[in-house]
Amino acid sequence: YIVTNKGINVISTIGNVLIKNNSFEKLDKTFIKDIYIDKNKFLILLEQGVVEYIPSSGYFEDVIEGYYDHLLLDDDSNLILSKRNQIFKYNPIKNEKELIKHIKNIKNISLCNNYLWVNSTKKAFLLSMNSNEKHEYNNNDGLAGSLINHLDCDEDWVWFSTDKGLTFYNWGRYYK
Repeated sequence: YIVTNKGINVISTIGNVLIKNNSFEKLDKTFIKDIYIDKNKFLILLEQGVVEYIPSSGYFEDVIEGYYDHLLLDDDSNLILSKRNQIFKYNPIKNEKELIKHIKNIKNISLCNNYLWVNSTKKAFLLSMNSNEKHEYNNNDGLAGSLINHLDCDEDWVWFSTDKGLTFYNWGRYYK
């Protein structure tokens, strides 16, 4: 799947051929901000909210309205949504949205092991989704630069792309 701000295309890995998928025509010329792909569904973040797409049926359903910048899914199937200064947890079964944290200038987020990494450009924050405990990191803690362009993580490592290079941190060794 190739996702752009103009829609979604399906490309075959055999021969790199564009496969026509009429289900996605609904999203042509729609600004797609983020996508989460699970084995049975897609969660697609649009300018006006989140829609769920079920590939087996070609069915779209609105999940939540609102303006958000980033979308993640936790282990309990809650949506983690962020916008410029806020992070929310949304339970689609109960239709309940809860503010998790207010952090200025959120650039991107990443979720690993019930911990949420938050990039706020000059600082990164590690939030425990269980205890709401917060740890802060910046260039004084060993990041290569003072401006964080992007961060991402897996169960053991977090990596920071900065204005002066890439930094890897074995956070899983300290937080479990």
